[in-house]
Amino acid sequence: MEERDERTASGLYVAVAGNIGAGKSSLTRILSERYHLSPVYEAVDENPYLEDFYRDMKRYAFHSQMFFLAARLRQHLRQVNLGLRVIQDRTVYEDAAIFARLLHDDGVMDDRDHASYRTMYEAVTSALRPPDLLIYLRASLPTLKRHIKQRGRTYEADIDDGYLERLGGLTSQGATALENARLVETLHHQGLHDPLSALPNRRLFRTRMNDALARGRRSGNPPAVIFIDLDDFKVLNDSFGHEAGDKVITEVAERLRSAVRAADTVARLGGDEFAVILENLNDPPVDAAMVAQKLVRQVREPITVSGVEVGISASAGAVVARATDDHDSLLRRADAHMYKAKSGGRDRAVAEAAG
Repeated sequence: MEERDERTASGLYVAVAGNIGAGKSSLTRILSERYHLSPVYEAVDENPYLEDFYRDMKRYAFHSQMFFLAARLRQHLRQVNLGLRVIQDRTVYEDAAIFARLLHDDGVMDDRDHASYRTMYEAVTSALRPPDLLIYLRASLPTLKRHIKQRGRTYEADIDDGYLERLGGLTSQGATALENARLVETLHHQGLHDPLSALPNRRLFRTRMNDALARGRRSGNPPAVIFIDLDDFKVLNDSFGHEAGDKVITEVAERLRSAVRAADTVARLGGDEFAVILENLNDPPVDAAMVAQKLVRQVREPITVSGVEVGISASAGAVVARATDDHDSLLRRADAHMYKAKSGGRDRAVAEAAG
């Protein structure tokens, strides 16, 4: 049988939420088989505190919740954060927003334990990727009780109706809260990325450049910046229209991104202007010049626009950061060398001389 590679460039993270007995595990299994997703199930059978918890909630609530928190972190690090195609039965967000909250509200988990749990939860979730898709399962109380009875876990036999009803209300709220969190993250991402090319925008480029400069000062290995501008882009835009111009921008963005390392930053600063940040170079002046030439060659390949093969080119300027540089001065120097490339005939790269 041919092995299926479940890893993708960005992965897919689907989460299934719902009350106890709503059918999360069953749906997780069905969807994982149908859509070739890697299933991640709740570590119920591995929790050494769970049976004791249902016998004496007040004594074991904190221990049980902390176990699930650690288990969720392990699951994320092993599968979700690695970029796999994953579907998860219940998430860490439900643990905190629903189960731990209810235990605290009911006086089962005291203020000190709940505060400690929340501190750990916030530290853990800061390193986790939120779901791309959230599926919320809703079920009536009789259905929940029937499912709980069918799976035959002895420690669940005495769960009372009031507890299930309160969990159901909080689960619905938790699903809404998680969806809102995803919306906030989406808006945050949109604020830092160019909508056409999906590259980092000028704002995110500035942040990454400042971070790179700080790392370079600490390590003694300065970063380099390459400023790239397409040649005669206005002529192409006027001749073929803005839709064709957009196609060229997206194609050039992909070419630039594919020509550098994953750790390097390629940004669209606006219009037909791009910039690249290079760090951890063996010989910064030489390496930056070589990468700039490579980027110019990458752009040079023709693009088919409206059925016509169109030749495009770019000019680039490469500079290495000096001890006194900030974001603005470094970008100005790269821009100046890019204009030297244009004045020298275009379709070329000019690097600042070492020294």
